[in-house]
Amino acid sequence: MKKPFDWIGRRGSSKVFSPVLRARSRLAVAACLLILATSPSAARPVLEWGISCGDGRVDVVLDDFDTPWENCCTADVSIPGPTLRTVAGCNGTALAVDYDLRNVAPPGSQNAGQSWVVLQRNLAQARDLSRYTHLRLAMRGSNLRAHDTLEVKLKDASGLVAVALKSMTDLPVWRTIYLDLRELTSDRAIDLSRVTGFEIAIVRCAGCEVADNPSSDPGVEEHAGTLYLDEFAAVDLKPGGAHRLPAASGFAAVTRDATVRSKAADALLAQVVPSAAGKDLLPAWFPETVPNFNSYAQAEALLVVTTQ
Repeated sequence: MKKPFDWIGRRGSSKVFSPVLRARSRLAVAACLLILATSPSAARPVLEWGISCGDGRVDVVLDDFDTPWENCCTADVSIPGPTLRTVAGCNGTALAVDYDLRNVAPPGSQNAGQSWVVLQRNLAQARDLSRYTHLRLAMRGSNLRAHDTLEVKLKDASGLVAVALKSMTDLPVWRTIYLDLRELTSDRAIDLSRVTGFEIAIVRCAGCEVADNPSSDPGVEEHAGTLYLDEFAAVDLKPGGAHRLPAASGFAAVTRDATVRSKAADALLAQVVPSAAGKDLLPAWFPETVPNFNSYAQAEALLVVTTQ
């Protein structure tokens, strides 16, 4: 997964900064930031653009989790089946899934090395989803150190198609996730006019996406917790769709949080190179075997540390 400075790390960069160039680049960055901070355009109003569970931006609710789904199966008998509970959610009731993926299927077994649990909802009557473009699912996780994958699947008469969402079980607050139906992959196209069921799987992550964040304590992957699911819905987001948001006319507003700013600044400062060619500079992206330093990355980092 690309980290905060991924996309700038590949632009025209200088891997070695002389002391003179380094000093000049610092002065140039400071001057640019000062100009931006005092420019009238820097104070432009921001656009409030909230999308949340229960906001009504759905065409049809496919399942509101009034009753628990069926616990289908696990990767191996050594993996505990999840506990399913109906709890208060962000829009009425929600499904709480207590899962434990710390065990993996043993060598020689059918799913050796894997760990997952699958939930099912079979429909008594097929649903026609052909007029919709996206699925929408609200979710929240209980454990910030469980970065596992969520798989959302649709079923027709011929089987399942799925989309995998990496590192989703660590969401600390309710978020609505949109899934383009074209992302559902298999060796065939699904018949959206006759959907006969839904599946949701929680899959133990391999090479978990957040383990190499620029932090002094990346933590330990715990692979257990509770995942909350609510408002599984379908929506048409084609141009002219009733719930398609108009083009933004400004920047989205970000809630100011001094604690978050301080942690971001501390994490970046911890990555400043103490010696050698990149002394006092910050690598442009993480991880990188041969660090890449460029002035744009230093400007972004300086903006963080000076405004926290």
